[in-house]
This record gives sequence, C-alpha cells and structure tokens, in this order.
Amino acid sequence: MPRRKILSEAELDRITEAIRQAELKTSAEIVTVITSRAGAYTGHVLLAGAVMLFVASVAYLTFIGPIGEFLRRFFWSFETRHALWALLVVQAAVFILTYVLLSAWPGLKRLLVSRKDQLEKVRRRAASEFFHHHISSTKGGTGVLIFVALFERRVELLVDSGIARVIPQQTWQSVVEEIIAGVKKRAFVDVLCGQVVRCGQTLSKDFPRKADDVNELSDRPVVE
Repeated sequence: MPRRKILSEAELDRITEAIRQAELKTSAEIVTVITSRAGAYTGHVLLAGAVMLFVASVAYLTFIGPIGEFLRRFFWSFETRHALWALLVVQAAVFILTYVLLSAWPGLKRLLVSRKDQLEKVRRRAASEFFHHHISSTKGGTGVLIFVALFERRVELLVDSGIARVIPQQTWQSVVEEIIAGVKKRAFVDVLCGQVVRCGQTLSKDFPRKADDVNELSDRPVVE
C-alpha cells in the first residue's frame, strides 16, 4: 500500500516560494527537510506487543476454567491440547492487534517512546541530513537546515560554521518553538513559511545577498 503523502504539491510550492523569497535578502542557503518520523521505533513496538502478549497469557491461564466451559458449547470436547492451541491463537491475535493499533494511531506509539529517545533520534537524523544534502559545503559556510520530524513533533535548526561564528544559536530558538507549535496544531506549513521568511530577514543583517550570489542548493523542500 503506498504511503500517504506528507505534503501536497501546492504546499510544497508554498514552502519553495517562501525559501526563494527569504534567499532574495541573504547569501545564506536555506534547506528544509520534512520527514514523517525520525526513527522507526520498531523495538518499542515489539516490546509493547510482548508485554500485551504476556498480559493476555496470564489472563487466559487465570480464567482457563470459564474459558473451557465457554468453548465446550461449540466443540465436542475441550482437552489440554485444545487449551494450548487456543492459547496460541489468543497470543497471536493480541500481538497482531497491538501492532496494527500502534501503526494506525501514531499518538499511541508516541506514548511508548520517551521524549529523550525521540529527541536523540531527531538530533542524529538532523545531523545526518545536514551533511547528506551538502548543507555543510556552501561557499562561506552559510548553509541552514530546518529539519521537521512530524511524528516526534520536533524541529532542529542547524547552521554552518560561517553563520555560527556570527549569530548565536539561541537566536533560532523562537523559530524552532514556533514551528513546533504549528506542527502540534496541524498547521505547520503556514507557520513554516512564515518562519523561513523570518530566518531570511535575520540572516540578511550579517549575510546580505550579493550581486554575484549563486543559488547553490535547491529551494524545494526534501520530503522523506
């Protein structure tokens, strides 16, 4: 089954235009990477399935008598071997149901993953994307990455060395907080576009656009 698109073409065009407008005022290169999630968290899902399987098994064995009486209404006999087969069926059903529910409702899966684990995943992924998309290779070290992880509801804003030497990191904190608020309200495209333009204005003071400026990196958002 194909994955649902994170953003429509119209939304991608809006973000692209916001980046283009921002870069009209600055020599910096702004790149946005938007991902459905920074990590798969498969281990957390499997652990949840194992816990639910254990709970279901304990409940089954605790009420094996009433369950046996109930099953005897549908079968000629209910022996020990039948009870074991029934237990296997219950275990499989509970494990599959847990997996399906966690896959269908990201909010449930999010409850399983600690904020520390989510933050670690987002930071590692953002650092990887910073180098993967050559943001660290711009002329003058003026690359900027805005990394948005929708599942984690986290945003990382990374800047290259040229910008970091001039503009302190805390300058970008309010930008990050605004985008996170937009993600939580499911209106992050509007907020993201506004904050991208804001970044351009901030950067224009120390990194104004030059007459011979070349657009080194694509303005189109990277969606993963």
